[in-house]
Amino acid sequence: MLDHKRLPPELWIEIFHWVAFDHALNSSGHPFQRTLCDTRQSRQLRATLSVVCREWHHLASDVLYKDLVVNHGSPALLRVLKNSQTNICDRVRSITLPYSSTATAPYLNSESSAIHILKLCKGVQTLVRPRPDTQNYKYTFESDALVVPLPSLQRLDWWYSSEAERSGGINSLDTVLRNAPNIQYLFIGGFVGTGYGTFSRTEVTLPFLHTLRFHMINGFLLRQVLTCWNLPSLSRIIVDTPLLDGGVSQVLEKFGHQLRSVELGRHIRFFLFDYLSMILRDCPSLENIDFYLFFTMPPKMPPGLQYPSVTTIGLNTSLNPFLESTKGESWELLGKHFNVFSGSLFPNLKRVLLYGDWSEYLTTPQFTGMETKLLARGCSVENASIPM
Repeated sequence: MLDHKRLPPELWIEIFHWVAFDHALNSSGHPFQRTLCDTRQSRQLRATLSVVCREWHHLASDVLYKDLVVNHGSPALLRVLKNSQTNICDRVRSITLPYSSTATAPYLNSESSAIHILKLCKGVQTLVRPRPDTQNYKYTFESDALVVPLPSLQRLDWWYSSEAERSGGINSLDTVLRNAPNIQYLFIGGFVGTGYGTFSRTEVTLPFLHTLRFHMINGFLLRQVLTCWNLPSLSRIIVDTPLLDGGVSQVLEKFGHQLRSVELGRHIRFFLFDYLSMILRDCPSLENIDFYLFFTMPPKMPPGLQYPSVTTIGLNTSLNPFLESTKGESWELLGKHFNVFSGSLFPNLKRVLLYGDWSEYLTTPQFTGMETKLLARGCSVENASIPM
């Protein structure tokens, strides 16, 4: 048996990377991914690896600093980054920046250590502004926050804070987007208050943005997106929760002609209204649809309509607690969806991808019959993994 002490350092680094690095950072193209605003347990695992022994501390530093959280210990973190002899700043790829770390006077000024850290890490590709802690909120945003250029940023997960937005700079979504010209993936969550908006009326152009994800935003922010944002490369929309006041139809009216992929989240309101039919009607070039099977109403389209551009459908089996516990209603809904897949609506459907736990369905005669119909028309049914 090989002694672990004889393993080359390169192999240990690779092992640490796969064990401790949050792969959600690199899987933005996969469906059914949680947002990076959620707490990530891998940070604690990386910290634990680094204190096992001196050798592991040295080896784990390659992954320890890839994903930073700038919080109460930011002054100490800044000292480490500034005094390092091994270019730690160059290793940083993701930074989580709570609003508490960029509060302005009287508690913290705009020259905070968090801003200095962001400036030092010139290669950061992912920036996360998590949901504010409203239960223990003691910070204020009375003066202007600094503007930080983010030319290397590719992904932005932004939970909106009206209170922070009014200070501008790094706390303003509008300002950050104007200083991140190469962003490709954008998540927006939260509500915009009517009194604190600092949005500019001039156009925001994001030439490389291909994925836009919404979660619980209101009409004010949506109106800003629809009227002032120019997104020439947008091809994918993720709607975690139905947008208020017909927001989904407004988004599709503006961007539907250029969309290739649409994903619906796990929300009961997608089960109460036929969103799939709306998507099919407004997205003439749609190729891929992903949705939670038991949270989504099957499309009810008039006979004879066809959508030949759709080639792939992704299904997640996450349980809907509102369906009856005997599974009878779940099986009925499953059957309705598969009847649509095997019918004439999608003449060029090539793959149905199964995400989640399908073990209780795959071996049953009912599912085998559904699968057989799809196979007969040249459509495969495949298990798909979700990167964690």
